[in-house]
Amino acid sequence: SYITNGGGCHEGTGYWNYGMHYAIRYVLSWENATGKKHPALEIEELKKTLHFPLDFTGITFGDNDGWHPSGMFFMLAKRLNQPEAALRAAAYLPDKVEGRPADMERLSRVAFGDVLYAADFIPTSEEMKKLKETHTEKKEPVARIYKGLDWAALADDSAFPSLRLSIRGGSSQITGHGHMDLLDFKCMVNGEGMIEGQRGSGYSPVTFSSFGHYLYSRSSAAKSTLFVDGLGCRENAVCSVTEVEQDKDLLGIRIDASEIYMPNWRENFIGRLFLMVENRYWLVIDTAPGHSMESRFHTYANCTAGTDEALLKKGEEEMTMTFASMGKGVIQESRGMPTLPIQQTQIIRWISPRSKNSLQVTALNPGTEKLGLELSKDKDGGFVIKVSGADGYQRIIRLTSKLKLKK
Repeated sequence: SYITNGGGCHEGTGYWNYGMHYAIRYVLSWENATGKKHPALEIEELKKTLHFPLDFTGITFGDNDGWHPSGMFFMLAKRLNQPEAALRAAAYLPDKVEGRPADMERLSRVAFGDVLYAADFIPTSEEMKKLKETHTEKKEPVARIYKGLDWAALADDSAFPSLRLSIRGGSSQITGHGHMDLLDFKCMVNGEGMIEGQRGSGYSPVTFSSFGHYLYSRSSAAKSTLFVDGLGCRENAVCSVTEVEQDKDLLGIRIDASEIYMPNWRENFIGRLFLMVENRYWLVIDTAPGHSMESRFHTYANCTAGTDEALLKKGEEEMTMTFASMGKGVIQESRGMPTLPIQQTQIIRWISPRSKNSLQVTALNPGTEKLGLELSKDKDGGFVIKVSGADGYQRIIRLTSKLKLKK
């Protein structure tokens, strides 16, 4: 599956960690024992897959987000000559490790010497210091798509990101730990999850049956996605295009979702663009001409909503959301509905009626500043988005009717 998924894992980072943990230990042991090169390590996608958990840890899709850098990761990075992956992973190693507790359950996870097996392959503190200095001086923004899987990652830096956002393109075919979550996204600010989805309450007899995707936490209703005339994505649908959009200090991921709702809607463009502007804030841009739209956002942060804005607070971090529509948009609030009584998300629903000139834009700005948004039609077709802020800040972004950047 790593070959067909471009190095990605459709069951998320936790099951990537689970599967690779044993597979790579076996393959590296085989090489040590035989003195030969194992043919599996010639698979080109294995080099790409080392970046998958780094791009999606904390913001994965599927139902298990349990990656942590272990010894096998650094040993594989060395074997495949992927020093960048090793450096990125080393940034997640803890400064201190707690010792073994006096009392523990048989299957509880405890600190152990796994990384000691890879001590010779882990980047040194001097290497990490140099990397930190380099990326502090100049960040390296990332927009990466795992082709075939079509999950995408968008971050303000490759090694020490403050802003991280994951985007779900690809297929809604239900397999294993997959969910009905096309067009879903999650984002973090300095390690705090701001936009997420309603978490599940554990596996049940229904989870892996043919009815599993009807469970709330696995359905589109529990995702931060786009609803068109009240519908989330249908089963076994595919986003026809997931691609990078880029122009100077604009970097984004564009998805053509025209074929994931009603089959007879596919002739008209329906899409979503996630745009990182100047490496400091995001715009989530939705269009579905002739249809009503709901841009839905789930959060576990403390949330205070107004008529066209919402302030999220979680830990030490804050993020201000601003909503705009070419029609008359309305905010409604709700709560997640997990199967069992666990923590519920707060849901912000930005809804606009049917419109020929259909456009909704949500600004996600880290901090407490509310950005201004003005939307209009461009003279030669498409859309104009005007963003304003404190101290006279203004930014004008022009898009085609299919949400491609006008350059």
